[in-house]
Amino acid sequence: LDPKRSVIVREMDFAGTLLSHNPYYRRMGCISDVCLFRLFGFDEVLSLDASDYEGADIIFDLNGAGIGQVLDEPVDLVVDGGTIEHVFHVPNCLGNIFEALKEGGQVMHMSPANNHLDHGFYQFSPTFFHDYYRANRFADLSIQLVRTEQVENAAPWTFTDYRPGDLREVSKGTLDDKVYLSFVIARKSADSTANAVPQQGYYEQTMWNA
Repeated sequence: LDPKRSVIVREMDFAGTLLSHNPYYRRMGCISDVCLFRLFGFDEVLSLDASDYEGADIIFDLNGAGIGQVLDEPVDLVVDGGTIEHVFHVPNCLGNIFEALKEGGQVMHMSPANNHLDHGFYQFSPTFFHDYYRANRFADLSIQLVRTEQVENAAPWTFTDYRPGDLREVSKGTLDDKVYLSFVIARKSADSTANAVPQQGYYEQTMWNA
């Protein structure tokens, strides 16, 4: 392990706080993001937001480009725990993630996939992440579909490995009424890029090459 590991998270916290700053989660006894990542062995935990209203360490709008200008150095991990759906300029957001990561660093997304109507600008199919990170040559790509009753309660979450084509039979109105998310992990390699525009794999591999 690197002697100094760093991570960008969106959820804000106050320095030295063991429990979450959010009153709802604090009452449930949930620890803060800073505490969590320090337990994982990270020496530095940075929060990022477009506004300073929650006391973020870095103020930067992901709709713009050039996150490297506000970072001292690239980081080991970028955690998108529910951010990208609120950023209108998705290509710039993904480009900033790429720029923020050091070679060998990883990105983790937990993004809404279904039944998050009006929560943000977008809901993301697993194929969006699969085709983008494959086209841009990220390594160790892992995608799971998450199913739960409601994101904000303590109901069990189930994780199912995703493979392209798995959801074709339920893609048009036959999912149930549960909440779905895409859980994604990908690693930036020496060959990785940010600006390769993917074609949807279903058409590229299944139909156009038929």
